[in-house]
Amino acid sequence: MTRERALAGDCFVAVCNGRIVGTLTVEGHDSSSHCEYYRQRSVASVHQFDIEPKWQSRGIGRALLAFAGHWAAARGYTQIALDTPFAADHLVAFYRAQGFSLVDVVRFAGRGYDSAVFGKAAAVRGGLAPAHLPGETSRAVSYSPHA
Repeated sequence: MTRERALAGDCFVAVCNGRIVGTLTVEGHDSSSHCEYYRQRSVASVHQFDIEPKWQSRGIGRALLAFAGHWAAARGYTQIALDTPFAADHLVAFYRAQGFSLVDVVRFAGRGYDSAVFGKAAAVRGGLAPAHLPGETSRAVSYSPHA
C-alpha cells in the first residue's frame, strides 16, 4: 500500500548513513480528491510523510517539508497541502509550527476519523541547506528520488 501511494507522485527519502530515516511523497493537484482544496490546480500535496520515531525531533521532517515547498514552487504550484488526523494534537501543532494553516476538515473515504487539511504558500525564500544532525557532524540528511 505504501509503495502504491508513493508511486502516485514524486517520492523522496531522507537517508542517514545509508539507512532510510524518512519519506515524503509530493504530487500535483488531485482532480478526483474528496477535498476541494486538493482539487485546486495551484495546490500540490504531501503524502506518505513519515520520520522514523528515533530520528524525530532532529529537523529531518522540517527539511523534507521545506524540500516539498521547493519542489512545488519549481513546478508552478503556489500552495502546498497535507492532511493529518484532526485528533493528533502533536501533529497539528507540528504543522502549525511549520507555517501551515488549517483550511478544511474532511472525512476521507476509508478512514474512520476526520482529517485536518493544512495549506501554506509553496514559495520558499532562500536555498535548501542539508540538515545536519546535532552532535553528529559526519552525518547529513540527503535527498534522493525513489523510483
